[in-house]
Amino acid sequence: MADDIVEKYRRKLSTKITKFKSAPSYTSYSRAYKQFRKTQISNEQSFYEKFCNKAEKLIATKVTDKEREKLKGYIDVAHINISPEAVYSGTYLATILVLVLMLSLFMVVFNLFVLITGFVSIFLVFFMMPKVPKFIYNKWQAKASDQLLLAVLYLVIYMEREPNIEKAIQFVAEHLPPPISLDFMKILWDFESKTFSTVTESLDNYVTVWKDKNAYFVDSIHLIESSLFEKSGSKVRSLLSKATEVILNGTQDNMLHFAHSLQTPIKTLHMLGIVLPVLGLVMLPMVVAFMGATIQPAYIIVLYNVVLPIIVFIFARNILAIRPGGASSGSNIHTFFESKEKPKAYLFGKEFNISPIALSSLVFFGFFAPVLFVVIRSLSLGSEFISDFIYSDVAFYVSLLVVLGIGLSVSLYYRLKTNHIINFKRRTENIEKQFGSAIFQLGSRLEENIPAELAFAKVAESTKGTEVSDFFSLIDYNLREQGMSIKNAVFDKKKGAIVSFPSPMIKSVMSLMIEGVRKSPKVAADSMLTISRYLSGVNRVTERLKDLLADTIAEMQMQAGFFAPIIAGIVVSLAVLVTKVLLSLGQQLSVIAETGTGAETTAAAGLGTLSFFQISSSIPPYIFQLMVGIYVVQIVFILSYLLSGVVNGEDEVESGWLISGNLLKGTLLYVVVSFIASVMFSGIATSIAMV
Repeated sequence: MADDIVEKYRRKLSTKITKFKSAPSYTSYSRAYKQFRKTQISNEQSFYEKFCNKAEKLIATKVTDKEREKLKGYIDVAHINISPEAVYSGTYLATILVLVLMLSLFMVVFNLFVLITGFVSIFLVFFMMPKVPKFIYNKWQAKASDQLLLAVLYLVIYMEREPNIEKAIQFVAEHLPPPISLDFMKILWDFESKTFSTVTESLDNYVTVWKDKNAYFVDSIHLIESSLFEKSGSKVRSLLSKATEVILNGTQDNMLHFAHSLQTPIKTLHMLGIVLPVLGLVMLPMVVAFMGATIQPAYIIVLYNVVLPIIVFIFARNILAIRPGGASSGSNIHTFFESKEKPKAYLFGKEFNISPIALSSLVFFGFFAPVLFVVIRSLSLGSEFISDFIYSDVAFYVSLLVVLGIGLSVSLYYRLKTNHIINFKRRTENIEKQFGSAIFQLGSRLEENIPAELAFAKVAESTKGTEVSDFFSLIDYNLREQGMSIKNAVFDKKKGAIVSFPSPMIKSVMSLMIEGVRKSPKVAADSMLTISRYLSGVNRVTERLKDLLADTIAEMQMQAGFFAPIIAGIVVSLAVLVTKVLLSLGQQLSVIAETGTGAETTAAAGLGTLSFFQISSSIPPYIFQLMVGIYVVQIVFILSYLLSGVVNGEDEVESGWLISGNLLKGTLLYVVVSFIASVMFSGIATSIAMV
């Protein structure tokens, strides 16, 4: 009987042990990586991948070994899900589609300009499409470079708590936002898929990507890896501390060199984007008066509103490409859009979601409607009226509404996209700055053997009056009033403090603290004091970077928000003055020629001058104003984008907010200056014509 009972339980235990052995002892990094990638890849990149993969099925291509290796490097680092052959298949298919489109358009309009534009487009597509993986790679690397400092910091913090490089890498992947999170998850995936035999080999392969752009990051990673082979706790802490010191000092040195090297590119951009175009605009009315029909308005519009903006934008991108990684907090647009709702409006007591694109389009058409009415009304009055109207002041003033509509609608679009996020983002960033000292206080309380539940209340009280106090007060409220555990008080999906303060840095620090508390208050206290020291170092570097870039930021802000709009407005008014004087001169010479008034030599001279100036072919002031006004909107947009990139790196929220503010000020300033100056110069033109 006893033997039967023993045998029964032996079989039960054997079954449980077998199940335990067969259960996986690790997380599937492959599945996690695929899920990460699906959520973090942009729609543009996803479309490019689908297009190239479909093209590869239609057009088979071969790539040289050298080109394959180069493309493979870009594809792997930027997590692009295509083959090198698919890159060229996509290029050939895109070229064919553009060729068919342009030939079809040419057959309809039969215009030489369309044909030339088509061939230029085909040339650009054929030679630029193979560079798309490199462009995605550069953009990805630019975003990731701002997070390298925090990646090292998170590795060090975790390694001080537990010397396990695999779990430390997983901690970085889970607690930092994209793109660095995807990079670190791929390190684990490469290890799991047997691409590399150890995690350190996979990590070493990843850091080679940064050996030219950020050697300090590479050195820090090697120091962290070296700590794995040390048995002495003091030696381990020394190596980890050195790793943090290397990346902090390296980041500061890199940004110092970047700040010094910015002077020449910014001056070049000022000359290329503002000074030279303005000089061209000053001379343009006279050039047109001499060359007349030789210079078509379409050519000038393409030059100023297509070619020049593209050149300036490429130059701005090249400036940002050499920007070293800063000390980004890791908070980005994805975090805030996930944590905050879409913009809303309240009307008659009801709440409505706002579509930024729909509302900005409505604003544009609101400004464009009067213009459309004037155009329709003018067409109904006949060709003679139109020929006089296009050179009139009314046509010029009405055209200002178009520029005003474009500038304000684009500004409103970015304002609506960022307005409900930016204040929330600023608040979170301020809390992150204050978090280092608050964590130090929390660690000190825990070191005094005060229970964690009481420590939060004491920190909230001691930091009263600061924004970080709200965070700890909310945790204390959840603990006392809601009866939650520490973990739920922080991480509960509905009422947790992290819901109201969705900072990756705060989330990761609190995760470490809660895990430390589970072990002992001493472990949690040591973790908090260590983290506090590192966060203080990051804050010092961040403030130092802002000081280094202060002069450049001020200069660029003046260009984008003040100089460019004012100079363009004055130039447009001068061009209107010149055009009106030439038209008046032409009319007077025509009268002299027709009436024969004066000496025969005077009439002959008038006829000669009239034929010399091709005044009938001059650009109407309203077209000139539209061309310049749209260029002002474009150049203010590009300068604002560059300014945001220099200061904040690849941050779409900050970029959109800055573009919105500068476009609003720049557009209004340009329209007001153009209107006032044109009124003044019109009076001067009238007085000159009467002489």
